Amino acid sequence: MLNPAILSALILTPGFQSKEIGDYLPANLKDIEFDSILGKRNVREAAKVNKDFNRQLDAANGKLQAKEPFKLRATGKVDDTTFVLLINGAMKASKISSLGLNLKSDTTANPGQRTTLLDFGILTSSIADKFYRSKFVRFDRESGNPVFDLTFPKELDYTVRMRVWIDKTKKYVIRREWYGMEGEYRASFIASNPVEVNGVTVPTKLSIFNAENQLAGEVLYKNVQINKGLADELFKI
Repeated sequence: MLNPAILSALILTPGFQSKEIGDYLPANLKDIEFDSILGKRNVREAAKVNKDFNRQLDAANGKLQAKEPFKLRATGKVDDTTFVLLINGAMKASKISSLGLNLKSDTTANPGQRTTLLDFGILTSSIADKFYRSKFVRFDRESGNPVFDLTFPKELDYTVRMRVWIDKTKKYVIRREWYGMEGEYRASFIASNPVEVNGVTVPTKLSIFNAENQLAGEVLYKNVQINKGLADELFKI
């Protein structure tokens, strides 16, 4: 392991590129809130992502609130039904008040059921280090941006994998590729139109392409607010 003084000298050396994912993630993101709006959608191409993906796009219109670490609240409306999705640590709750529905589950053994900010194109150190295991892959030949693989701990026996490209300067995920349980390529998520709010850069458009590189849908983010001080009570399950 390098002496900290030597490492600091290397980082300050022109041309040095870190292979640590934490060096490319926003250090001061405490909470975030924005409205999400479904833009373009191709029902046929979305169905090729997986059988439930059109349902996920149906729920794209709503509000997203999240707080570090591992607190998330998504509210939306599908047809005439309003729903609330809550994540607090490994616990998940889905609520539909009009139906008296309040389903709770522990996602510890099934992490694919847990929604995180990465699903919206935003990666934090808690997600990269405590939810996934990150591994440096390479620096992109054209852009020089770092590329990392994100996998789940081996003991979970959950072989889904993400590959992410991170803007080395603005520190947000510009591309994510999703690989299934058998290693099959499922979809790519391209984040664009970044804005900077309170020193944190986040994308405001997420375009989803299926494995045939056909556009499945687009989700737009509006009214982005960073570090407004979201209360823990919002995420109570």
